[in-house]
Amino acid sequence: PPKSECEELIRLAEIGYHRGIKDKLAALAATHKPFVEEATGFVDRFDLDGFLRFMRSLPTEGDGNG
Repeated sequence: PPKSECEELIRLAEIGYHRGIKDKLAALAATHKPFVEEATGFVDRFDLDGFLRFMRSLPTEGDGNG
C-alpha cells in the first residue's frame, strides 16, 4: 500500500485502535489483498506488537505503488 496508508496503520496500532486498523484494512482489501490478508492475521489475534513489527518491516515506497 502507499506509504501514507502504512503510516496511518502504524499510528493506529501505536495507540491500540483495533477497530480503526480493521476499518483501514477493509478499505485497502480490494487493491492490496495479499497485504491485507497477512496483516489481518495479526489484528485478528489482537497481536498489535506483531502487527507493528510486520508494518515496520515492509519496504517503504512512495505514494503511488504499494
